Amino acid sequence: VAESRRTELRSLTGTLRRDLDWVVMKCLEKDRSRRYDTASAVGDELGRFLANQPVLAGPPSVGYRASKFVRRNRGRVAVAAVLAGAGAAVMGTVAVGVAREAAAAQRERAARLQIEEQSKAIQTQRDALLAESLLERAYHLPMRAGDGPTIDAWRADLAGLRERADTYRAQLKALTTRGRPKPTRNDPAIARVLEQRDRHAAFVRETRTLIDQFESPEPSLFKNMLSAQDQRAALVTMREALVFHQANLDHAEGRIAAHAPRAFDDPEDQRQHDQLAGILESLRRIEFEGVADAVRARRETVGRIEASLADPAWNDAIESIRTDDRYGGLALEPIAGLVPLGRSERSCLWEFWHIASGARPTGWTPTECLMTGECGMVMVLVPAARALIGVQGRDPAEPRYDPVAAEAIDDRLERAGLTRDNAPPELLISSEGPVVEVELDAYFIAKHEMTQGQYRRITGDTPSARGIGTWGRGQPLPTTWSHPVENMSFHDLRDALALAGLGLPTRAQWEHVAWRGAEASRASQESTQQKAINGSDANDSWAWHAPVDVLGQDNAGIHHMLGNVSEWVDDWHVSRPHHLRSYAAGDGRASVELPLTRSHRGGDYADRTATIRPTRADHAPAQSQSRTLGCRAALTLPASKPR
Repeated sequence: VAESRRTELRSLTGTLRRDLDWVVMKCLEKDRSRRYDTASAVGDELGRFLANQPVLAGPPSVGYRASKFVRRNRGRVAVAAVLAGAGAAVMGTVAVGVAREAAAAQRERAARLQIEEQSKAIQTQRDALLAESLLERAYHLPMRAGDGPTIDAWRADLAGLRERADTYRAQLKALTTRGRPKPTRNDPAIARVLEQRDRHAAFVRETRTLIDQFESPEPSLFKNMLSAQDQRAALVTMREALVFHQANLDHAEGRIAAHAPRAFDDPEDQRQHDQLAGILESLRRIEFEGVADAVRARRETVGRIEASLADPAWNDAIESIRTDDRYGGLALEPIAGLVPLGRSERSCLWEFWHIASGARPTGWTPTECLMTGECGMVMVLVPAARALIGVQGRDPAEPRYDPVAAEAIDDRLERAGLTRDNAPPELLISSEGPVVEVELDAYFIAKHEMTQGQYRRITGDTPSARGIGTWGRGQPLPTTWSHPVENMSFHDLRDALALAGLGLPTRAQWEHVAWRGAEASRASQESTQQKAINGSDANDSWAWHAPVDVLGQDNAGIHHMLGNVSEWVDDWHVSRPHHLRSYAAGDGRASVELPLTRSHRGGDYADRTATIRPTRADHAPAQSQSRTLGCRAALTLPASKPR
């Protein structure tokens, strides 16, 4: 029977005992109402038993009914079980995959956040360097034709930094709450600003006191020393100086007020705070110190420089120079940054306005050139020449004989116990010699020394020891922007001129022009050259340097080649005549053995007038700074061959 029902004997026995026991027990119930009603009902019950259906005598439990269902549908239940197991496995696999994907997504989000944080840190670090470099580069942006993209790149960097400034302010504000105030005593970041503030504050106080004296109707000894015209001029200068120093004082006080250092226990917080504070401080300085406006002005200047090539004045100048015998048929072409002004009646040389250094000189005429602090340089076109450089003290009949050089040679021989007859030839050469013929191409040289106003426009700096508004004993008027710039090293001045497309003259170029003025004066029997010298014993009323045009021009049309301030030249000093190798054709640059110091020429206001001569050879280390040292600009033509 078990085999016919496809089951085991033990299982069949359990089933029979359970289901049939329930049927028998129901048949034997004492209570008639609980027994089967008829024999037919018993037969139906047994039929249900045989058909694997739940018997009525059994318990109506879900498990019992389910077991009967399984017995009736073994194949289907087996298939369903297999499918359910497979489904469970699939669901498990899917669940594991989903969990893995979720974990991977979480790791990806964490990595992306980490990359974003690193990118922000890198951007902040880059912006910290950028903000610092924007300040440093602002006044080192060149003003020459074709330099517009360089300036535009600076302005684009500033625009990007401004866009990110609000984010940095919010970050700094949140970070500041975690720090504590840091004492500013002996803080190197603010020490120099405090020094500048004190200096400008003292100048503002002194200048206001002087202005009050001049505006007061009460007489004073200081006012009585000046004419009414000079009093008005001094008052104008002092008011201009007051505005300048008050602006610098305000800038310094603003930097001090904004300087609120914080200390952090976490070095990373300290680093982030210092970076953010540095960025925002640089932006504040760019905005409130007029740096952005100055860069915009430089861009506009470059535009004017590039447009100068098409200035109509070039047509007349080019034709006049080409047909002028003095220039030997020079085929000049328009030069970006220069605009022809006209021919000087004194020197008969053409003069040009240099755009990058300032405004067009409204006081220029063919007979004179009055300079103000706003004026740009006036450049004189010097013809090509075979120039004699140096002096000699041996033969008065030979060119470039100088009695001062002859006297120096005699003193040297006397100390050596020699005479001119038995002295070796090298001892008869002047220390400012020997006389050498140098082939010079045509070149431009500034009519005046570089002014403090011109230097400020090019570099944004005011380095002069006797700067705007300075007034002392022996000075008839306070220093103005038209006084020569001084207290600058050789490299600083050369680099500043390069920003405006200029350079320093070589010794040969400088000396050639100085001799031209001196010989013209001597030939015409005039004392113009002597009157144009500002020395310590000159009767010019100036105890130190004078405005660059105040003493008039020599007969070469140049102001203050001698005296006022000594002028750096772009050559090494020749300490001994035999150290001079040669002069290069073209610009006359000297080739020197043992180059140690840089040369400066012309003497200064502290020298006696008798010692100030075109060949006077002074020298100093290139890094030297002195209130008696300035410069004069020059520009060598790229090609100056006759047509």
